[in-house]
Amino acid sequence: QAKTQPKIWEDIIKERLKLKTRIISSPRKQSKITENTFGDIVGYFFYPLLYNFDKSIRTMHFFGDDVWLFCALLKTIGNLVIYSQGTIALRKMASTLFDFLLAIKTVGNTIVKQGVCFCILCVLEVTPGYYILPDLSSQVEELIEYLQNILTNDAD
Repeated sequence: QAKTQPKIWEDIIKERLKLKTRIISSPRKQSKITENTFGDIVGYFFYPLLYNFDKSIRTMHFFGDDVWLFCALLKTIGNLVIYSQGTIALRKMASTLFDFLLAIKTVGNTIVKQGVCFCILCVLEVTPGYYILPDLSSQVEELIEYLQNILTNDAD
């Protein structure tokens, strides 16, 4: 009986401490790991946007009057890259987007430069380093030079 008495006493103390203790912050919840189901269908949105942007449409001039629409396209493409984080398609998407950005980086419009910077940063943020280093190192170096050039030479 002497061995059971201290346990009861300790349990009573622990219960009283638990009841009287104020918890200032909420207990941390375990984050649930879920599969990114968007990865299966991301290609149906991403690639048509990239491949069909330069179709000649008489009413649209992406680098002229409709530059805002082109910037919305760049923002949408960057968001698609963010949403495809952790998917198998991300490696090919990053490569394709870097090729696209290298083709349009010479556009002198400030708003387009901001859209290009947004897309570059989206890819660099969500793409793991082991994807970027072996396959995309030359493209990344060229785009980093582009970003440095913007930082040093542009007032905007």
